[in-house]
Amino acid sequence: PRPLARATASGRPASVRERIHGRTVAALRRDGAFGVRERALVDELIGRIAGAGFVARDLNLGNIMIGRRAGETDRRAWLVDALGVFESPEKTVEERRDEMLADPVPFVAVRGVGLSQPLSRALDAAARRDLFDFSALPRPRVERWLALSGLLGALTVAPPLLHAATAAPFAPLSLGLGIFSSWPALVGTAFVLAVAGTPVRVLAHRLAPWMMRRSRGEGAALIRKRPLRVAPLLLISAASEEFLFRALAYGLGAAALVHVLPPLAALSAAAFASSLVFALIHGYGPAWTRVVGGLIYCGALLVSGTLALPIAAHFLFNLTYYLRARYLGR
Repeated sequence: PRPLARATASGRPASVRERIHGRTVAALRRDGAFGVRERALVDELIGRIAGAGFVARDLNLGNIMIGRRAGETDRRAWLVDALGVFESPEKTVEERRDEMLADPVPFVAVRGVGLSQPLSRALDAAARRDLFDFSALPRPRVERWLALSGLLGALTVAPPLLHAATAAPFAPLSLGLGIFSSWPALVGTAFVLAVAGTPVRVLAHRLAPWMMRRSRGEGAALIRKRPLRVAPLLLISAASEEFLFRALAYGLGAAALVHVLPPLAALSAAAFASSLVFALIHGYGPAWTRVVGGLIYCGALLVSGTLALPIAAHFLFNLTYYLRARYLGR
C-alpha cells in the first residue's frame, strides 16, 4: 500500500499507509475462501516484489492481504507487514522469487515455538483447503480401481477374521468395555483409529475420486464456534450416527444375513452395505472416505464387542477435523 505519512517512533521508522479493503490469507484459509484464484494473486504479488529487485522477509499468511484500494474494483494481493524488504540486485528475478517462496511459515506454533514449512507449501495447502492432497494418484485407472477394491476388501474381511479369533461377543447395543480392561485403554484405541484411519480414507479417495456435490452449509458456521460449544454437538452426532448405522443397520443386517450366508460373508456384506449407505446419506464430500470410515467403525464394533469404541473413534475423528479446520484452516 502507498504511504500517506512517515515518522520515527522510538528511533524506528514508522508509516501510515492507505487502507486495503480485504482479508488476510490466514483469515481466508480459515474460512475456506482461499482458492486457486487467490493463490494466483499471491504469486503475482511475489512476482512484483521480485521484479522490482527486492526480497521480503516473514511472508507468513497473516502478513499478506487480498483486497482492493478505495475506488478500485479488481482485487490484488498486498504485503501489509514484514520483517523487512531488502534490495537484492545480485540475484535474478527467479532467484528472488524462489527465495521468498522458500521463506519459512509457521505451521504449528505455541508461544513462538513449533514447526514451519515453506511459503509455497503453505499456499498450496491453503488453496487445496485441506491438510492432505486429494488429487487422483498418477497411476492408470485400472490399477487404481484394483487397489481400491483390495483396500475395501481388506477392511471388510479382516474384522470378521479377527473376531473369529477372539472371545468378544457380537453385541451391537453394548456400551460396556467389551474386550478392554479400562476406559483409558478404550479411548486410547479410539484415538489411534481416528488418527491412523485418516490417511487410509484419503488414499481410498485418491485411488478413485468420487465427490458428492451437495454442499453442507452449516460446516463453516460450526467451525467458527468455540470448542466447548462444539464438542457436545460432535459427541451427540457421533453417538446417534453410530447407533443408527452400526448398531441398527450393521447389527440387524448381519443378524438377518447370517441365516442365509456363512458368518464371514454375512458380516462382510452387512459392513460394506451399511458403510455405503452411511456415505450416501451424508450426501456431500468424498464418498470413499466415508465408506472407509464406516468400515473402520464396523470393524471396531465387531472386534471390541462394544458400541462405545466406534462412538469414541467417530467423535475423536470429528473433533480432530474440527480443531484442524478451526486453528490450522485445513
